[in-house]
Amino acid sequence: MVRSDLKPVTFGSPVFRRMEFAGMEILDLQFPAGLFLQPHVHERTVFAVTIDGGWDSVIMNQPRDCKPGVVLTEPAGERHANHFGSRGARVLIVQADPDRDEYVRPCRKLLSEIHLLPHPEVTALARGIATELADPDPFSALAVQSATLEMFLLAARAATVPERHSSPPLWLQRAMEMARETYRSHWSLDRFAAAIGVHPAHLSRAFRNQYGCSLGAFIRRLRMEWAGEQLASSETPISRIAAEAGFADQSHFTRAFTKHSRMTPGAYRRAMSSRVLPQNQD
Repeated sequence: MVRSDLKPVTFGSPVFRRMEFAGMEILDLQFPAGLFLQPHVHERTVFAVTIDGGWDSVIMNQPRDCKPGVVLTEPAGERHANHFGSRGARVLIVQADPDRDEYVRPCRKLLSEIHLLPHPEVTALARGIATELADPDPFSALAVQSATLEMFLLAARAATVPERHSSPPLWLQRAMEMARETYRSHWSLDRFAAAIGVHPAHLSRAFRNQYGCSLGAFIRRLRMEWAGEQLASSETPISRIAAEAGFADQSHFTRAFTKHSRMTPGAYRRAMSSRVLPQNQD
């Protein structure tokens, strides 16, 4: 008898891309802002890497905060609920067929336990996989397979190292707060560094080491996520969204948004309206 709370990992994601190889299913999923998924289970273990946005997985009444740079593993059959933040989330998920364990056998301990692992290198690989899924070529299957196995290897090794509970320094936390508060206004590395009283080069290195990307890339991602929300939830002209997102003109915004999402702003708006990804871009 099929359990009523058994759900596919695409549960709640109106837009996704997928690829399979040797018993591995790889999915690039997008979840809308504010979504709540009632408690449910998945048939296979979930290996999830947050690319953008934020969400949490509540297992045994304990929320696991999944933000960019973090890897989550949920064993098969583990009952959990999900909450997605104000910007939604983009998550790369890998599920391995337990009957074909030629690749996952060395990582069996990792996949049979709950883990929340900060790992910028795995996140960078996940972003590369998402790019391959969005714009495949004859070499994409090999690239995805290689990157997937490397993600498993890095995460499995990280899971064997005793976890260190160290918070970023207060000045670096302030830099993150400033980025979230002012991302749509004019910014520069020198301005941020001056505001918190550190050298720009020190800020740049510390931010990348802590959060897995540069401060500039993080601010650009916030702008793109905000713009995506506006495109999906309003009829505001694209030119106005471009201006309010901090871009000098619509053409600059279009180039940046297309690079970020692999869709033009117009195509993204239509896709989110219909909840179906287009096969061809504008």
